[in-house]
Amino acid sequence: MKIAKIIATALAFIFLVTLLIFPKECSNSVSEALLYCGSVVIPSLFPITFICLFITELTKDNFYKAQYIIIFIFSLLGGYIVGAKLIEEAFIKGNINKKSADILRCFCLNGGIGFIIIAVGSLLYGSAKIGVILYICHISYSVFGFIIFYKKLKKPKKVISRKNQENLSDLFCLTAQNTCDTVIKICGFVIIFSVVNAIFQKLGIPFYFSMFFEITTSLKSVKNIFVAAFLLGFGGVSIIFQVISVSKKSGVNLKLLLPSLIIHGAFSAALTYFTVKVSGISAPVFSSGIKTVYQMAKTKASLSLSLVLMVILFIISAEGKNRGGNLRDDLLQ
Repeated sequence: MKIAKIIATALAFIFLVTLLIFPKECSNSVSEALLYCGSVVIPSLFPITFICLFITELTKDNFYKAQYIIIFIFSLLGGYIVGAKLIEEAFIKGNINKKSADILRCFCLNGGIGFIIIAVGSLLYGSAKIGVILYICHISYSVFGFIIFYKKLKKPKKVISRKNQENLSDLFCLTAQNTCDTVIKICGFVIIFSVVNAIFQKLGIPFYFSMFFEITTSLKSVKNIFVAAFLLGFGGVSIIFQVISVSKKSGVNLKLLLPSLIIHGAFSAALTYFTVKVSGISAPVFSSGIKTVYQMAKTKASLSLSLVLMVILFIISAEGKNRGGNLRDDLLQ
């Protein structure tokens, strides 16, 4: 543990030094990441994440016997960190054991509909059709894996009824707080790893290496749909850190998760290639100029709006934690 802390401290110090050496590049990368979060990440992820978490809150007490299926379905809809949060919540309640949590993470860490179809397909590549193809090929690995390993999951215990969260207004406010917390974490990692990628580029490190660190912003520069499919399956270092950040109690078995993510990426890329060939769609269609909302919104006003959105999310997330934990009561006080 001491060695890990020493390494982390050394890396943080190196990061600080590079910030001082390349202030302009780092500042520009932060501005780009903030704009990207405000124009792409938040609009595409917030609505679907809120809906998934809200429905989960409404149903998981009544359908606890099917909680593995519920976690799996909403991980496909909501995205990487939604699946990780649902697994962690089930583990904390004692409804799944460590082994089941590790197995679920192999197949419940997926790019959601909002991210792949809307953010990647429609906004980045300018076509919802591209997003649909990427999404179907992406989730196929998880669907097959979940079906195969479902029998190895321990039978869930009955969920203990929760107090003070019985009415819809409480659930709505709790979900709003959790959604803000989730999205702000995603944006935070996007910004941090965007700076890391900018430093890598300044140091002459090839893009094909740095793109594995933060795929959300790296996908802007990836014009090959098959590479994009692999990155979506693999998730990237940023996604792994996000999962670890919400899995403090259950822990993350990296020896099991990392090979699964690599296989997921390879499977998605191969299936995407097969789908494109069978459908007769030529690959250049998917790499012919990425015209996005992000590219059209490079203005000071857009950057200011992005900052405002992130500040609002941060305030809502922090307010619930620093006060009573019940957003509705906090807002009324």
